[in-house]
Amino acid sequence: MKRFYTFILCFLPAFIFGQIININNSGLNADPVNLALNVLRGGGVNVSNVTFSGNNSRQIGYYSGATSIINSSNGVIISTGNVADIATNNISSATGSIVGSASSDADIVQLAAGQTVGDCFILEFDFVPSGNEVYMKYVLASEEFTEYVCAAEADQFAVLISGPGFSGPFSSSGKQVSLVPSSTNPVSINSINNGTPGTFGTTGGCISTTNTLLYNFNIDSLMEFDGFTDVLTFTETVQCNETYHMRIILFDVGSKNFDSGIFLEEGSLSSNGLGTYDNTIYNDSIVVEGCKPYEFIIYNVAGFTSQTINLNITGSATNGLDYSPLGNSITLPDGQNFYSLLITPIADGLTEGTENVMITFDMIGTCGDTSHYQFTIYIQDENPVTAISFPNNQSICAGDVVTLNVVAQGGIPPYYIEWNGIVGNNFGVTPTVTTTYNNAVYDAAGCAYYNNFTATVYPIPIVDAGADFSICKNQQQTLGTFIDGGTNATYTWSPSSQLNANNIAYPTITATNIGSQIYTINVTNPGGCSANDAVTVTVLGLPTVNAGPDQNIIYLQTSASLLGSGTGTPMWTPFSFLNCDNCMNPTASPNYTLTYTLTITGTNGCTASDDATIFVETPTDVFVPSAFSPNGDGTNDELALRCYTISTYKFNVYDMWGKLMFETDVVDKGWDGKFNGQPASIGLYIWTADVVFVNNAGSVKLGGEVNLVR
Repeated sequence: MKRFYTFILCFLPAFIFGQIININNSGLNADPVNLALNVLRGGGVNVSNVTFSGNNSRQIGYYSGATSIINSSNGVIISTGNVADIATNNISSATGSIVGSASSDADIVQLAAGQTVGDCFILEFDFVPSGNEVYMKYVLASEEFTEYVCAAEADQFAVLISGPGFSGPFSSSGKQVSLVPSSTNPVSINSINNGTPGTFGTTGGCISTTNTLLYNFNIDSLMEFDGFTDVLTFTETVQCNETYHMRIILFDVGSKNFDSGIFLEEGSLSSNGLGTYDNTIYNDSIVVEGCKPYEFIIYNVAGFTSQTINLNITGSATNGLDYSPLGNSITLPDGQNFYSLLITPIADGLTEGTENVMITFDMIGTCGDTSHYQFTIYIQDENPVTAISFPNNQSICAGDVVTLNVVAQGGIPPYYIEWNGIVGNNFGVTPTVTTTYNNAVYDAAGCAYYNNFTATVYPIPIVDAGADFSICKNQQQTLGTFIDGGTNATYTWSPSSQLNANNIAYPTITATNIGSQIYTINVTNPGGCSANDAVTVTVLGLPTVNAGPDQNIIYLQTSASLLGSGTGTPMWTPFSFLNCDNCMNPTASPNYTLTYTLTITGTNGCTASDDATIFVETPTDVFVPSAFSPNGDGTNDELALRCYTISTYKFNVYDMWGKLMFETDVVDKGWDGKFNGQPASIGLYIWTADVVFVNNAGSVKLGGEVNLVR
């Protein structure tokens, strides 16, 4: 008989650490009968006569993805509130909901010990163990941690077993088996906790405060309960193949505002007896050539006692030709829990019709009894799974949706489809990087089709043309603030007028056309992804300007009035030798030829300039008297060169016989008619001069005669 829960285990997707616990309480996952038979029940146990009392649509469900939370991956969850409330971060210290009512059940009354009860739930059933021990794993969790620790109103939980060999105070001589390890104390909030009485507790109100190592705070906040126990296991001695009754009881005591829950680990209700089941996908007895094999599993959760089993293999299929070679015996290894017997059909390409394999054998059970087993497998001809539609390799832009959809044919529907390990088909994804999508299609017989395609992701170009701006005519400016299209992108600016190039990211505009123009940039990468932006450039006109005509002046004698004109605010540069620099017509008195620039700033901030040159004429006439009378009367007492434009000179005076009487290189210094401090004789003297004029006006060598008279 194929078991429902083994199918779930095969195809349940993996959960990652840090994910909130998953709770499903719809359909079969809200059916206590299904959950007891196909989830809780494990190896070596048969379960029957499942009944329940409570609100099954809200108080019971299937949990998964809980390994990193409570150290138990999957199983049955029972709660005094709505199980759906568990699947959230622990955002409240008191989550509770009224989903059930009080109960007059004798066991609940006894467990409540006179306290008011509510939200009661009882899951009970008969079970027959094939071994001499029975086990079950569970976790107690609650919102009452830690407020109700050591309180009389702490919620109650119990697992009761009645049947051969059991004698206890509960109905049908039932015994409570959910006990704290190595003790006789029942598992409860008052026996496994943080060791300190809570807000509503009292000193001495606990059964025990020493089992703190079995208690866990919900530090990671991946479910609503405030705290929970370790995974606990009860082990009870039973009689092989006898019928027992189990009651799993949970109820609120006092306040209903603090929910409690029991996690019953999947497949953990088991015994140490031998058991068998098949793990065939399509049908309990049908396999298809080239597809999933038939798997017959023998198990003992407590481990095998070694034995050799002889197989009797018959049927129309040929051993080793129609299916993989199978020997005449198998050995169950000592201490091992599982043994898998595989019938793998071989795809031989022949049309043979349905063939069969019949296997019979005897096996000694844990209790020494011998059981006879027989099963028949039917092998059908292959019918490959193919795809009539599959995505091609494609290039997309970041943010685009890729549809993962394969249309399969052949094989035996329905199909189980995965894309990169995600179960499903015909759904959209938005990859952020180049991704290869691997597809697997399995039909009902486990036949597979594999394929893949790659979505190459190109980023959307980054385009920022910048803020609108104004520019004066004849000026230049670079367009674009940040523009990046990646490798081999194309750039197009339009229009191209006034630009040095329209196919680069950052062109330069030279403003020639007055007025506004919108420039649009479009960037496209090799994947066809494009983006654009625009910037408005306004070219402003220039003010009028005229610096006036060039003019001539005489060095240190005359000046000129600059005849500037224009529309705007004037500024003359350089300021040297001007009486003002921000007036239209300043007076210029330069000592050397100088070009002045008039810059006019218009009301729009644009400027225009013009030049005017003031040419400075430098006189070079030198006067030397023909006679001088150094008699101290203040008139013509000194012989000197007279010229105001001399820059440097060398002046010498000689007597008629060539004797040097006087020399100087100090401009404007002359001979006073003395030699060695004594008046020179009257008479004729010779003078020479080497003269250099200012403003690069040239140089000259001069000479002549002069009469010294007294």
